[in-house]
Amino acid sequence: MQRVQFHSYLDQLYYAASALNVDLKEAVVSAGLGDCTYYRWVNNTTTPNESKARIVFDQIKEMGGQRVLECVRRGA
Repeated sequence: MQRVQFHSYLDQLYYAASALNVDLKEAVVSAGLGDCTYYRWVNNTTTPNESKARIVFDQIKEMGGQRVLECVRRGA
């Protein structure tokens, strides 16, 4: 039997932010959740639920897309 590895919402957010070169804390704050939420997540005081993770993930995609467009405009 093959083992299945599940990743937490926070792990998935870290991966998405890293892949798009976005600071996760900046994405959380830009999504309107506040930096205290970010620190609670990273200190394992609480974990993101699906709705909060989706909000932050959408923000990461938006910020990542903007950075890609900025690089294209600069010719990088």
